[in-house]
Amino acid sequence: MSTVGVATGHPDGEDRAMPHGGTILTGAALSVNGGVDLPGFAGFFEVAGYRSLVVVVNNKGATALTVTPHWDFYEGPGSLGQTDAQTVAAGASKRMLFQNQGDIVRSIHVAGGGAGDTIDYHVVPSNLDPLAPSGTPDYIMLTGIATAIPSVVGGASGQVPWDETVVRSNDLSFWTYTLDGAGHIVQVKTTKPGRYEAFAVFHFDAPAASTDETFSLSMTGVVGGNVIDSAAITTTKIYEGTVGVFGESSGIPSVFEADYSLDTATTSNVRGQRLWIKRWAL
Repeated sequence: MSTVGVATGHPDGEDRAMPHGGTILTGAALSVNGGVDLPGFAGFFEVAGYRSLVVVVNNKGATALTVTPHWDFYEGPGSLGQTDAQTVAAGASKRMLFQNQGDIVRSIHVAGGGAGDTIDYHVVPSNLDPLAPSGTPDYIMLTGIATAIPSVVGGASGQVPWDETVVRSNDLSFWTYTLDGAGHIVQVKTTKPGRYEAFAVFHFDAPAASTDETFSLSMTGVVGGNVIDSAAITTTKIYEGTVGVFGESSGIPSVFEADYSLDTATTSNVRGQRLWIKRWAL
């Protein structure tokens, strides 16, 4: 009889920690409408002897979900409350590996679900380490919609619209939008922590009369304060350029918006040629 792996649990006979511990939680067809904590926590689960936490979620709903474990320490003050979050796309199943940030897990919250949305889930402690960020950023790119600027006493201003039918991203579940009355995107929002870089390329047609033209790109929900970049000129000619912002998202959420203004009662057209936003994980 072969003795390979006897007493170690591994085929090669090496004495090392098993990759996963026993099941913490498991369940099926859990409603996540309005957000929910995974049921079954009797105060907390101990994970002090493990390096990480594995949470597997099969999202059977039509909206993306955010999964957030909450850790604590046995003798730590209650104000610590360490958390981390990952996203599960609509209709997708995902195995998430979280680096443990405390001795115990107090709860695992699932947010973003709507009416009729359910999940299957399984949670185990683990001795595996999460992979380091790949260095390849997440992204979203939008194409602009031309906007006619009317002649208004004192000048005109407004949000720059983007085409809601032409949105490119490696993961659309990261992003939500504010739409204008015509259904075009005027704000891009995210609650995903990270460092963000955004650029907007713009074009003004030649105005009917000399005017100050300004194009701005802003990011709110930023650690250390909101950021904005603007380009301005006094002209009677076509004006084109690029503005950009960079900041670390506080996740509350962060909102990206482009705006234009003219300070004279004259007509023109403005178009955001491209807006692209890149995110690097912390």
